[in-house]
Amino acid sequence: MLPRICKGEVCFAIGMSEPGSGSDLFAAKTKATKTEGGWLINGTKIWTSNAHQAHYLIGLFRTSPPTKENRRHGLTQFLVDMKTPGIAVNPIYQMTGLHDFNEVVFTDAFMPDDHVLGEVDGAWKQATSELAYERSGPERFLETFYVLIELVRVLGDKPDIARRRGPGPAGGAAACAAAHVGVGRRHAARRQGAGGRGGRSSRTSAPSGSRSCRTGRAISPPSSRKAGQPRHASRSSCSSPP
Repeated sequence: MLPRICKGEVCFAIGMSEPGSGSDLFAAKTKATKTEGGWLINGTKIWTSNAHQAHYLIGLFRTSPPTKENRRHGLTQFLVDMKTPGIAVNPIYQMTGLHDFNEVVFTDAFMPDDHVLGEVDGAWKQATSELAYERSGPERFLETFYVLIELVRVLGDKPDIARRRGPGPAGGAAACAAAHVGVGRRHAARRQGAGGRGGRSSRTSAPSGSRSCRTGRAISPPSSRKAGQPRHASRSSCSSPP
């Protein structure tokens, strides 16, 4: 398998999310039942990117029920050959007609014992470590680089003046950019520090005096607020003009 990966001959999908469980991976119900020589998989994974093109899927399945003391117990990872009988891949089309996501349905799909990855019933440690590593890279905020290009267009050739104008399309865009860049850098640095340990990063927040791009309201620094004044002092638009 490893030589084929190095040669770029195989591609993989990740089967974690399930219908009805949202982003709670530990609520997985797709079941792997022990049988002679392996396991039978039954259940459904959803939002599985590129499952229709993947040769293999790294699947997170329930091999034992969770315990009252540890709801993370009972999950196991498997290397799933997507050509295995009993696996159906159903496309989920976006509004644009593009096809990236899929529903993957398992019906008595047989996985041999040597396709178990790591420790039986202990995959939560593996899964959280993998996700911490996967989501620690700068691509997590660089994927919005096109927004930076538009920001440069909005600010023009005198960005410092535009930022000092305060509320307004240009001023709001500059404040949002400063907030996103600061948060993005801290996020990547902290995730890289925690990724190797499978830990969770601490929450990051926008720099003082910046605007919240989610709420569109200005965030007043603590030193500038009077007693009883709300944290969000005034409204401002963080979106660029069309």
